[in-house]
Amino acid sequence: MGRVPRSPAALPFARSQTRVRRGGTRVATATATAVVLTGVVLAGAAFQRAPLVDLGASALDGRFFLDQPVGYLVLAPIARVLDELSLLTEQQHLAVWSSVAAIGFASALARACRREPATWSSRLRSFAHRIAAVVVGTLVLCVVGVLVPRPMVALRAANPADVLVDFHSHTNRSHDGRWGFDAESNRAWHAAAGFNAAYISDHQTMEAWQLLADRGALAHGAPSWRQAAALGAYSVSLPVTILPGIESAVPGAHLTLLGVTAANAPLFKHRRDLDTLGFAATPAARRPLVVLTLPFDLARSTARAPRIDAIEISDGSPTGLGFAREHRQRILSIADSLAVPVVASSNNHGWGTTAPAWTVLRIEGWQALTPAQLDEEIRAALVRRPAPVRVIERSALSLGDGRPAQLLVLPRLLVHIWRIVEAPERAAFVAWIWAIWLLNRRHRRRSLLRLRLDAFRG
Repeated sequence: MGRVPRSPAALPFARSQTRVRRGGTRVATATATAVVLTGVVLAGAAFQRAPLVDLGASALDGRFFLDQPVGYLVLAPIARVLDELSLLTEQQHLAVWSSVAAIGFASALARACRREPATWSSRLRSFAHRIAAVVVGTLVLCVVGVLVPRPMVALRAANPADVLVDFHSHTNRSHDGRWGFDAESNRAWHAAAGFNAAYISDHQTMEAWQLLADRGALAHGAPSWRQAAALGAYSVSLPVTILPGIESAVPGAHLTLLGVTAANAPLFKHRRDLDTLGFAATPAARRPLVVLTLPFDLARSTARAPRIDAIEISDGSPTGLGFAREHRQRILSIADSLAVPVVASSNNHGWGTTAPAWTVLRIEGWQALTPAQLDEEIRAALVRRPAPVRVIERSALSLGDGRPAQLLVLPRLLVHIWRIVEAPERAAFVAWIWAIWLLNRRHRRRSLLRLRLDAFRG
């Protein structure tokens, strides 16, 4: 027998019943998805990867751990994703955003093809809306990651003799520094990241450091409550000491000069470059220490002036991160040939809220030193042999070998995050999963209630 045709009056009721069944199916699917995601997040603990990597040039006793403030844990999924994106190289960024664009395009196309009624105008509008949502979402994520302050994880050292130093950072006095990122903002950023001392090394100028020196605030002025709240620096017990430096350039390389004084001003008479002849003529007692920054020309002769006292092995910029990971063994080999230590630098210009690495030096009683004395002790430690230097770096996504690894950066990044998060973060991830499930359930239940009422009225 053929199907009995429904009367026109029964069609709305049948459609409402179909929508009710679909709504119930979606609620069950959402619950199953939340259960599966919870299991996946918790299973990652079995494949846990260490969150820190020791790149030290010498073996020092001591333990280090990442301090995650409450604000960071509350925002764990967002903060962790933004942190891991900040630790990617330029090529990895390109691969990630290319994958996001491809997935967004495919999703928008599939959604448009399934749209009802199936008119070309409605499908085109659906496709355009989906593409616009992907573009806007990507831009918002980039803006939030680069400009919006968020809670930061901080490195902590168990040994009180360990001082955590950043040898290369900037303020708005540099041409590429973020607007409003003054010396106090620089201090707040370093405090939130767990640093004890930071060299402000603006391009060819010491203005930002000098402003603090004139106020006698080099070792004082812990972050204001607004800055601490914005950056999550709730557990900062010691202020960050700001030390004098300058970033300059020579052919094939950029340099950070440490312990710069007013007497060294003639060395920076050029707009961008260091006066190498003047540097060579400067007496050793008044000569700043020189740190070779990343990237640099690997073919550059190490015998050329000025003499190098340390080499960066980690640099917070995407370019520096890529160069360091690709040429790490070559950099270590050059450092060994010159008998100089490797150090880490943030190269922070006020863009972003992630510290990739810390330089740790063993200096007994450093807390009681004045800024000038601490600067002197740090520079003395760098030239001591063997140098009491250790580099602690956050674990990041590896470059990988071959073309497949380069094409699969996005899934590799997700697996890396799955393995890298520790127990408190996993608990926060699970809490987010079920919070989203609960909100979705409430929304679905209200929608089902409306559909049932519509069916009953029909």
